[in-house]
Amino acid sequence: MIKEEKMSKLFFVVGFSGSGKTSLYRKLKSEYSERVYFPKTYTTRAPRSEEENSHEYIFVSKENFVKIRQNTSQWDEDKIHGILYGMDIKNVHDVLNGGKLVVIMNIYPNIDILRKMLVLFDAYTPNLLYILSNQKDRLHRIMIRSKNDASRISCEHESVITDLVEIYGGHVIYNTGSIEPTYNAYRDYILG
Repeated sequence: MIKEEKMSKLFFVVGFSGSGKTSLYRKLKSEYSERVYFPKTYTTRAPRSEEENSHEYIFVSKENFVKIRQNTSQWDEDKIHGILYGMDIKNVHDVLNGGKLVVIMNIYPNIDILRKMLVLFDAYTPNLLYILSNQKDRLHRIMIRSKNDASRISCEHESVITDLVEIYGGHVIYNTGSIEPTYNAYRDYILG
């Protein structure tokens, strides 16, 4: 089980779509990219309008996704809502071994995915950071972004994160809807 106190330079940021993970991630990256490494995730999903020049994702076709996976020595992937997401794990290990902080965002709050990521990075004893927000705010952000995403909200319950905290431990930040206090808590937890 992961303890509450920070034990490593690796952070997994966990939260549902619309919880504010990306906004917090982008702000931290814009201010601290020299201290923190933010690995990109390959995905087969289409970019949203605000993601055309994404710092979080590399958008590829399924065919290119398979080619990239085949040419990578350590690879992790998941399929969420029919969309493939993948990451070059060896690259992340190399950065961690070099002593830099690493923030991996968009770990969907699913016990199987989280368990797998904890095993992949077991040697680094990752810190888990959960982002919660109220359902009304999440639904509003999701509706603005995409009606397709909004159809999923009914099956995503914040109690899942409560269960994950009980099982794996970690730190919870509640997104109040105001970016500054939420970001300050996020930044302070990661940078110490």
